[in-house]
Amino acid sequence: MKRLIRIWADLGVQSKLSAIALLALLGMLIPICLHTAQLRAATQIDRTELVGLPPLQALLDAIGELHAYRATAATDPAARERVGGAIAAVAQRIEGLAQFERSRAALEEFSRTWDRLAAATDVRGAATDAAAEAALGALDAM
Repeated sequence: MKRLIRIWADLGVQSKLSAIALLALLGMLIPICLHTAQLRAATQIDRTELVGLPPLQALLDAIGELHAYRATAATDPAARERVGGAIAAVAQRIEGLAQFERSRAALEEFSRTWDRLAAATDVRGAATDAAAEAALGALDAM
């Protein structure tokens, strides 16, 4: 121990300050590494959320088309096809994305409900409530 104290005493001021700076750097390195790992995990979560935005936007568009159909079914004959196309666009967006299994099942239920209602001759007003419920279920699943 006395030997280390003597070596320290024989060092110049510049060497002592350099040694102190290195020790301070080592002391800061552990929290920096831990914080960097935490930031990496948060960034991965953000990337996962970003993957879900386009399908969510497509589903919101499909729900908007459904409500537009409910409002204009009597005057706009093409509204029925727009709803079907919007549902197909959502299905295409989530195709191949593994984390959307629950959403895919809810979307298939929405699509089946819509297909049943679209096959009917007069689908307006309260008759579309089942499709709206299925659409909101798909939104919850997403």
